[in-house]
Amino acid sequence: MVTTLIMDAASKKVSENIVGTRDADLRLAKLASEGDSSAQRRLVIRLMPLVRRTMSYMTNDQALAQDLAQIALIRILGNAGGYRGQSSLEFWAGKVSYRVALSEIKKTSKRKILAPMIPQPSSPFPIVDDAVASLHAKQKLSDMLSKMSKKHRIVLILRHIEGYSVSEIANLTGVPLNTIRERLRIARIKLRRALTREPELMSWVLGREK
Repeated sequence: MVTTLIMDAASKKVSENIVGTRDADLRLAKLASEGDSSAQRRLVIRLMPLVRRTMSYMTNDQALAQDLAQIALIRILGNAGGYRGQSSLEFWAGKVSYRVALSEIKKTSKRKILAPMIPQPSSPFPIVDDAVASLHAKQKLSDMLSKMSKKHRIVLILRHIEGYSVSEIANLTGVPLNTIRERLRIARIKLRRALTREPELMSWVLGREK
């Protein structure tokens, strides 16, 4: 039933511009948790782009990304009653999705599914702005990140691509705040070294370090 609902929602045009108030989000999550099919469909349609994008940049296997997205959406629906409104619905769903992806990565680490982290330009889920895309930066940044350790790639992606704050990354990953700060500091140093011949791309990255 849930899988059918997700597949049905996937066939419809979805948008990330559907944002509700915190109270409305709480009502939506509560209804979805109680089995209201209309609320479940609205929740899936709203969160599907976010979940797909998360899985897309966490893997380089589109088939696997689709499978993980479905698993994450099922888990989101199954745990909708646990949403307490302490953060946005998107952040809560992103946390669920990230943990699903991380669990799979840990189980299949020998297959090296984590790199490259950023989708190719043909991806339906662009995650960098037009100015950077016009410089063919997606592939360049992907190549740079693929050479970093997993822990450094993850903090850079979450901070500079997804736009999470440092405290949100700590909450999302379950890693201490000071550890996240240190990883991000080291990752930025490594990325700066790689970006020395890409001033436009460096300017974009540094602009997101605040």
